[in-house]
Amino acid sequence: GSSGSSGLYVGSLHFNITEDMLRGIFEPFGKIDNIVLMKDSDTGRSKGYGFITFSDSECARRALEQLNGFELAGRPMRVGHVTERLDGGSGPSSG
Repeated sequence: GSSGSSGLYVGSLHFNITEDMLRGIFEPFGKIDNIVLMKDSDTGRSKGYGFITFSDSECARRALEQLNGFELAGRPMRVGHVTERLDGGSGPSSG
């Protein structure tokens, strides 16, 4: 079955990591719909985590397997599936 989340949580990032760098690392696994890097609203500095949405959940699963613990700027990345919906969609998600 191709069930599964196509959204990935990415954490433990070095503060120098940008969305472009994340795209370069994750994009080889499949088409990316969206990348959001959480930044401090005051300083504009990276908070060290973000979210990546693949167009295909299979690509997301492969990226998670390959990149969880991947060392980036000397720090192992934390990659996990985003289980809860963050956009506040109404009603239970079907499938």
